[in-house]
Amino acid sequence: MHPILKKGISLIFVSSISILLVIIGCDPVGGIGKIIGYRYPVSKKELNNYITPAISSNPNIRRDSTKEDIAMREYNDGDRFYTIYVTKDNRVYEFTFGFIGSKEYLQYSDTSEIGIIYAREGDKGGSQGAGDFTWHRVLKHKLIKIFEDEFLKNLDSLVGKHPVKMPSS
Repeated sequence: MHPILKKGISLIFVSSISILLVIIGCDPVGGIGKIIGYRYPVSKKELNNYITPAISSNPNIRRDSTKEDIAMREYNDGDRFYTIYVTKDNRVYEFTFGFIGSKEYLQYSDTSEIGIIYAREGDKGGSQGAGDFTWHRVLKHKLIKIFEDEFLKNLDSLVGKHPVKMPSS
């Protein structure tokens, strides 16, 4: 399948889920589910200050900065959601992660959690909420390890604290 066609299909999927969640009134992160979460003993505002430096400090990571598409803007707003691409061993891995919880919780809590919402290796992977990882356990663990090794270690170093792993939802 052509890469542009794959990206188009991914965007249609994300857009469809987003519209469905708005119609039924679900929180986007809670409705889609997380593959795994990481709870930090710092506020969302403080943790968010470290995310961009953690991304830009690793040459293997690039952030998709395209904001023209409505679905990509929603899941790559640089405040609640981020979409990054990690290059490792001549392969590109896509991750969308975001802050877990309601706006009120994120605004007032002294802890915050980020969760991997979407992860792919080529045309394999997807989201926990869509059930894509129920039979891809090896791939799920591989993607989590890459996310942790390439991004989370940088973030932990900048924050100066380690998160508690939270199971998928």
